[in-house]
Amino acid sequence: MNWSDYKDICDRTNVFSRWALDRTQNLLTPELSKELELGVVADAIPKPEDHKGDHRTDMFEVNLDVEIQQGIVAELSQQAGRESTQDLSAPKISPLLKAWEELLRDSQTT
Repeated sequence: MNWSDYKDICDRTNVFSRWALDRTQNLLTPELSKELELGVVADAIPKPEDHKGDHRTDMFEVNLDVEIQQGIVAELSQQAGRESTQDLSAPKISPLLKAWEELLRDSQTT
């Protein structure tokens, strides 16, 4: 795959990094976490030959019903609301929430 195609694919709202998916799953209830797991395409998006990243930089497509996306946004919103009282050294939830909100918006308009 060439870099231009790879970047175009990775810019889609339904494409998430391994880190983002793992972080999301860790923030969800077990039931919703399982739904997310089932909606992730098993194989990572192929990287260009000269890509320097290892498995931690893998990108995955997700295919989830709007209802599941709404549940993820709702649960992440609740977590983000409690964020200010939690460990300040932990990664912020708000950028992750924005990515899921963007996917939900796109899914609702198509």
